[in-house]
Amino acid sequence: MSLALEISSSETPLHSEDVKEHLLGLLRTIIVDREPRVAGLLTSAAGALPADRELRIASLQVIGIWFNLLNIIEENAAMR
Repeated sequence: MSLALEISSSETPLHSEDVKEHLLGLLRTIIVDREPRVAGLLTSAAGALPADRELRIASLQVIGIWFNLLNIIEENAAMR
């Protein structure tokens, strides 16, 4: 399955908070599709990591991806 994104210029987020919400929504969509059992990490305080080793690895990967996206957002905002 491929994820095709089409964003017109009128839909492009202008502020870093808008970009953050947009990327969080896209990441959530991918996670719900690929590993819905860890989707709760992005919606609220989910608590501790899951006990299942496979889910812990997926959870840590999601957290790592989110931190990388936040870094990109900050770098983008600093360049504006």
